[in-house]
Amino acid sequence: MTVMRCSMTFFHKESPLWWLLALPYWGAGVAVAQPAVETGLPEKQIHGRLEPMSGTVIENVWIRTARGPCIVVRAGVQDVVIRNARIGPCGQDHVNDYGVLILEGAHNITVSGNVIHGVSTGVKAYQAAHPLTIERNRFFGIRGPLWSGQAVQFNGVAGGQGASRIRCNVSDASVPGWPSAYEDHISLYNSHGTPGNPILVEFNRMRGGSSRTGGGITIGDKGGSWQVVRGNTVVRVANSGIGVAGGHHITVLDNKVDNRGESAQTLTHLAYFVRALSPCGSIRLAGNRGIARLWNWGEPHGDTVPGYRHGPQRCADVDDADNQFGDSTLSPALFDEVPPACAKP
Repeated sequence: MTVMRCSMTFFHKESPLWWLLALPYWGAGVAVAQPAVETGLPEKQIHGRLEPMSGTVIENVWIRTARGPCIVVRAGVQDVVIRNARIGPCGQDHVNDYGVLILEGAHNITVSGNVIHGVSTGVKAYQAAHPLTIERNRFFGIRGPLWSGQAVQFNGVAGGQGASRIRCNVSDASVPGWPSAYEDHISLYNSHGTPGNPILVEFNRMRGGSSRTGGGITIGDKGGSWQVVRGNTVVRVANSGIGVAGGHHITVLDNKVDNRGESAQTLTHLAYFVRALSPCGSIRLAGNRGIARLWNWGEPHGDTVPGYRHGPQRCADVDDADNQFGDSTLSPALFDEVPPACAKP
């Protein structure tokens, strides 16, 4: 396995994404000044995009670009590990200024223990294959634009062998000096696991946001199947904490959402929702706790509500009987509680 500490793998003009990725990076740096960041990570600097080949490890470096994504895992690449690195700022204000972009058919990719900041989206997997592991990363300064800005997004992820996990990450829209424009902290868009290996979104912590239509975790968006969301913590995000927007064989277990914003500017709305924005069924919610305050969509401002809604477009076969919606014992301090599964060994 190749270990990349201060070297680069160059891109090729033959790529079908040349129009997106072929940009003058080398040695360019980032023009926009940002506050200092304490990462606790080594900061041997690389200015310019990295494109790892199969079998590559990227670790113990600080990667940033003047424009475009910081790391691109090309189509079909496999067995790549990106760990203990600082990634960002990446670009300045463009849709494709990703921290890590994983492209079609790439698989067995691990992004672990990194600090990712000053990006349009932290990690985006576009039509990649399982397994993908995104774990123990810290995200902030997600610039968006709003409809695109996520800490982690799976878009059309399916196929391959094994289970993909988005696990033990921390995503915070309220870090001072780093303006953010999240749509969702975590998004599963038209992505499919299998009965034996569902996509797992577990033990992540999320706080803050600014999109009327986004939230903490959105799953089943434009379809999807065999997805499990469990043990996550969501605090004061705009719109809704955890939402099922379609899909089938979706499970939401043992999550905690305190979505009680203190003013109309917070745009908080629901803790949980299930809604047929695409065909959906076989959905189960159990063991979840939540509460919310309505500051969005013209509803009575400031009203505290249990924070769960199924509809107005309803999904077939929804089991939502075993939850604690309206749990006033929840508090924003939940964000600082590290799930036991994420504690350092």
